[in-house]
Amino acid sequence: MELNQLSEACLQSGLLTKEQLLTACQKISPSSQSFVSYLIEQYAVDPLEIAQIASKRFDLPLFDLKTFDLKKAPISLVGRQWIQEFQALPLYQGAQRLFVALCDPTHKHALKSLQTQTGLQPECVLVDHLSLTQAILKIAPIPNKPTHSLPEASEELSIVSWLDQLLLEAVKQGASDLHFEPYENNYRVRVRLDGVLKEVTNLPVSTAVRVAARIKVLSQLDISERRLPQDGRFKISPPEGQPIDFRVNSCPTLFGEKVVIRLLDPNRLILDLPSLGYEPFQEAAFLEHIHRTQGMVLVTGPTGSGKTMSLYTALNFLNTPSLNISTAEDPVEIHMPGLNQVPIQSKIGLSFSTALQAFLRQDPDVMMIGEIRDLETAEMAVQASQTGHLVLSTLHTNNAAETLTRLMSLGVSAFNLATAVTLIIAQRLVRRLCNQCKKRGAHDSYEAVGCTSCNGGYKGRIGVYEVMPITSTLAQVILSGRNALDISKQARAEGVQFLYESGLQKVRQGITSLEEIRRVLL
Repeated sequence: MELNQLSEACLQSGLLTKEQLLTACQKISPSSQSFVSYLIEQYAVDPLEIAQIASKRFDLPLFDLKTFDLKKAPISLVGRQWIQEFQALPLYQGAQRLFVALCDPTHKHALKSLQTQTGLQPECVLVDHLSLTQAILKIAPIPNKPTHSLPEASEELSIVSWLDQLLLEAVKQGASDLHFEPYENNYRVRVRLDGVLKEVTNLPVSTAVRVAARIKVLSQLDISERRLPQDGRFKISPPEGQPIDFRVNSCPTLFGEKVVIRLLDPNRLILDLPSLGYEPFQEAAFLEHIHRTQGMVLVTGPTGSGKTMSLYTALNFLNTPSLNISTAEDPVEIHMPGLNQVPIQSKIGLSFSTALQAFLRQDPDVMMIGEIRDLETAEMAVQASQTGHLVLSTLHTNNAAETLTRLMSLGVSAFNLATAVTLIIAQRLVRRLCNQCKKRGAHDSYEAVGCTSCNGGYKGRIGVYEVMPITSTLAQVILSGRNALDISKQARAEGVQFLYESGLQKVRQGITSLEEIRRVLL
């Protein structure tokens, strides 16, 4: 039997044990699930590895679905529901034959159903599981519903197919994170869209281990380790555009491992000032200070406030053949040709301060430090900015004035801050109102409504900023050792627009709502 042939090939390759294969044969016999999808789902087998085994055993070349024009697929012969159910894609109709893309040449149920439904002789075209899932999602997408259900293995999609489609749909919607959370009685999946978490579905608790295992396989993490946190990453190449990077963290909780996937989509990356949302006078100050030959520009705000985008927009302006630019990041989130990017690896002693020390020996012009976390890094950054280098970095503080007092609390002297820091930018991200459905409400400002083209009345995000240049007068306030309130008072006297005021300006411009500003800034 063909099933035994593939089983033997898997056994001979050492992919699985004999006991595992016997169990697989028993489990799938009464169902319509394919042998390959069962192995991938239950034993976290690498889809490409099993595709290569099948290719060798059945003497079938692996077909690259990316070279095929999906518009030419004769889907009307079977319908989209059939394609989703059997995870098979008709490619070409001959005189008496129908060529169909499958990841499993032993999937008898699909082949028999195809012959019965069309009256044509099916011919298997072997593809890998991930490519097939991506193609099916494009040609027969999941309906746009508020929740995803995970069918039983004997019905429609396997966990692998479901996860692949969930990831691709998250990319399509512009999500930033996916959260997989085990609880006592359910397994919750949430997606973060425009900075707000939204529940996708609740799954049976029994699926938690298998979903986590599949994500770990993709991320090359240790499947057997469930007691300690792990970090990993993987990439997926969508049918169109650049490969998408996914960063993964698993963390043990009371009822199992919580897994968070962060999406880094270069296809949505726009590194220009208009897209960031600076006001004209803020943009002018930003450009002036990043083009200085020395000094320190600091960007501050909580996690997820867009600090990295601001820094990389600055680096994008400075990235010319005439400048030597080095960055130290944990991790490197955006790859930019022309920059010397160093990923921090604390386990082997490669810290921010170690990287910065190395940069200073390599004739740098511009240095970007992902985050100032300790006194050693802060003092080295200050020293670099005072000796003919431009230094860009971030901190986690609430506003611009608190950035200075935070550095003082780390141990940096007031004199060094007053002479090194040239510009501080505090920022937050707020959701943009959907232009299709927003309406005027109270106080002559726009309110969120909600329509089919947005997420509850909002679509995308934009920055709100507090841009504070360190003038000579402000430097005197810093030198005198005054607190954050005194620094803020002087900044206001010099015309600095604070975060809430900047937010209200976005409300008056019809860009966001008053409710959103209050949610983010109060």
